Amino acid sequence: MIDKHGDLAKRIYGVHFHQSVSGAYCRKTVGKMPDDFPKEYFSAFGYSYSHIQSIDRHRPWTDPDCVRILDRAEPKYLTHEISTSLKRPQLKAVGDQLRVIAKGRGGK
Repeated sequence: MIDKHGDLAKRIYGVHFHQSVSGAYCRKTVGKMPDDFPKEYFSAFGYSYSHIQSIDRHRPWTDPDCVRILDRAEPKYLTHEISTSLKRPQLKAVGDQLRVIAKGRGGK
């Protein structure tokens, strides 16, 4: 996808890096308004937030080939955007992702 943007790819300065394997969910739900969608603002916000979290899951990469994205984008800044409710699991997930990146670059 980066290559489809031509010269704009040279202007990537930062990447929020995470994986989201949500294709099946997206094919089923995106572009469709649910019948039970709330009318009240805060209820609609909560409903929408849950929907967005199902699409953009913020999980650590598990495939070392993810390094190809970083190598192509060459970001100056890399944010490990991992979502967990507790600090310890988040630190573990970031560490897991760092190890996957290192493995993709030929490390262990």
